Amino acid sequence: MSHSEEYFQNPPRRRIGVLALIREPSGGVLVVNKSYRQDRAPLSWGLVGGSAEADELPMVAWRREVVRGAGLHLNPVRLLAVDYVPATETTAEGFNYLYDGGTIAPDTEIVLPDELLEYRFVLPEALDVHLTAHSARRQRRAGGAGGRHHRGPRARGSGT
Repeated sequence: MSHSEEYFQNPPRRRIGVLALIREPSGGVLVVNKSYRQDRAPLSWGLVGGSAEADELPMVAWRREVVRGAGLHLNPVRLLAVDYVPATETTAEGFNYLYDGGTIAPDTEIVLPDELLEYRFVLPEALDVHLTAHSARRQRRAGGAGGRHHRGPRARGSGT
C-alpha cells in the first residue's frame, strides 16, 4: 500500500489501552476481578486500566482510568512497556501502555466501580492463576514481581 494523502488522513484503526502497575509496600501487585470477563474465569482478573478516548493522550487516559477503576489519584512514575495486542474475534488490534503507578500505603482506600467485583494484591507466582498468559508475561517482563497475596475489602463511594 502506498502512503498517499488518503492513508495519512484515514489510517487503520487501533485501540490504545492503558494499564496501571500499582504495588503495595511488600511488592504485591494490584489486580481487579472484571464482571464483564467472567466468561474467562478464573482468568477474569487484570490490572486496573481501560482505553483512551479519541484524541486523548495515553498518560491522561491512564490517570482517568485509575481514578475510575480504583478511586486512586495517582501520577504515573514511568512508562514500563508498550505492548502490541493483535486483533481477536472480540477485540480490535491495538497497543497497551503499561505505566508504573508506584507504591500505595497499606491503608489506602480502593474504591471499585460496579463493573469490578473485587481486588487483590498478588505475588508474581500467582499471576498465572489470575491473568491471561499474555497479561502475566507482560507484567513480569515489565517488573511486576511483588510480595504477599491478600484479599482487600471492597470499598464503595457515596455515588454507587
